[in-house]
Amino acid sequence: MLIDDTGIMTFSTTPFYLIEAERLHLNKAFSGNKLLLEQKNDELIVTSAFEHMVKTSFNFTNNGIYSATKTIIDDVVQIDVHSMLPTFAYKLGLLNSYYKKLFDRKQQIEAMPNYQNNTELVNERNEIKLKLNLYCSANDSGQGRYVNRLLAVYSSMNFMFDVLNYWGLSNIVNCLNDGFIMRVSKNFENQYQEFKTHYQAEIDDLTFSMKKWQHAIIKSPQEYILINDNDDYKCRNQSFDVSSVYHSKTGKGLRKLKSEDIDQNVVELAQAKERRSIKMLNNYLFKEGIDGIDPVDQAEKLSNIKQLLDEAGVYDAQYLIGRKYYYCFAIDVENNKQSESFANRFTNEVLRNQVFISDCKIKDRINVLDQAIKAIEVKDIDDYLENTGASVTNNYLPSVIDSIGEGQSI
Repeated sequence: MLIDDTGIMTFSTTPFYLIEAERLHLNKAFSGNKLLLEQKNDELIVTSAFEHMVKTSFNFTNNGIYSATKTIIDDVVQIDVHSMLPTFAYKLGLLNSYYKKLFDRKQQIEAMPNYQNNTELVNERNEIKLKLNLYCSANDSGQGRYVNRLLAVYSSMNFMFDVLNYWGLSNIVNCLNDGFIMRVSKNFENQYQEFKTHYQAEIDDLTFSMKKWQHAIIKSPQEYILINDNDDYKCRNQSFDVSSVYHSKTGKGLRKLKSEDIDQNVVELAQAKERRSIKMLNNYLFKEGIDGIDPVDQAEKLSNIKQLLDEAGVYDAQYLIGRKYYYCFAIDVENNKQSESFANRFTNEVLRNQVFISDCKIKDRINVLDQAIKAIEVKDIDDYLENTGASVTNNYLPSVIDSIGEGQSI
């Protein structure tokens, strides 16, 4: 981590063009009209080295990074960064003495054992958090720039991009400014502890939270559903989550209302619709042999579930992150009819120290050189790479293992 001369935190993974854009935005004389066309691009298309078919867009905005891979996927974890903007504003010295004291008090409360069980402490922390977030979003128009906002936003955005690279961009399925959802990796618990230690060594005021989920439906960065069971879920959907239903019924934003102005009858109605929708999706998509719908007229049943699937983004998913099969290939010495040593040396060299990824099961075969090739499936890829000399992983199958089709010539 480095704080450059503009007061922004950058990391080794921060794209150069992004640093240049951030510096321009912080310049009082900055005008969007002065940028060249290629400098106006705010989207980075990332392609994994091992999964070339997977492309994910990362949108860099004045609010942070927003990214989504449209998919339905099992076994994910959501990791959130607590109070990210205030934390970076605090670290960069952007908080005045009053707000600095508030931040210190919030940290003090969060360090108290089981503070969540104390209503007064919880309310005090929430009030402080709201004040800090409002302060970090204020426009210091006298300076001609968002002093308290952009310095902290750009630093946190650079930090978040570094975090995504830490876990591997191909593993991330959603990122919403100060949190992200990704596939659970092997030995995740140990990796999560190492992750926290790594970043808290650089920014000691950072704190994180983590929760695992059995299923995820990702429609967009701000529209996703996470499910463990019918009673344990997280719904962020603009069609049937509580906030959206409340707004559609009353025309008012639930999160902006004071507690005394909230219509509890509408809230209960919205909660019931959200629960029913999640139950239908969970049972229909993820439970075998259950249609997920209470006994109703058959026509209504089909209409309801089709609409829910569409609103949840199931039909919008461009692909599913399915299972990958890992293979090593070797000459089957006992059944090898090819006696010429140069062919054996060539094939052994092509296949040596490599693992190949396939979307389907692969069988043993006779290749183009009339050699018997054994397909050896690697069950635990992490363990294999750690304990063998394999140094290259490829998401293609080498042509030397293929057989010649009927009527086909070399």
